Amino acid sequence: MKHIILFLLISGLIVACSTSQKTTQNDQENLSSEYTSEPALSADMENQEPEESLEPIIHVVEKGESLWVIAQKYGVTVQDLVEANNIEDRSLIKVGQKLMIPKKSRN
Repeated sequence: MKHIILFLLISGLIVACSTSQKTTQNDQENLSSEYTSEPALSADMENQEPEESLEPIIHVVEKGESLWVIAQKYGVTVQDLVEANNIEDRSLIKVGQKLMIPKKSRN
């Protein structure tokens, strides 16, 4: 009789432990998917082009930058930068100089 009771107690503990472990794994999977999933975009949002800012973009020239590097960064041409900023000599931009970035060139 003692053996049967002992057997039932051990069986109950094993079942309880395995059920608890499965629940914990499921909870972890649900939590990880809840916090890592990205929101779905609607079809309308996927096809929209980003809205252009009404504020002009101002770039502060850093050491080592040229008009070409800055133009590449913003997707405009060197000529766009020259015209937008009334630059007479393309080689004379200075560190700390503020440049207005025009809207992206369609070229």
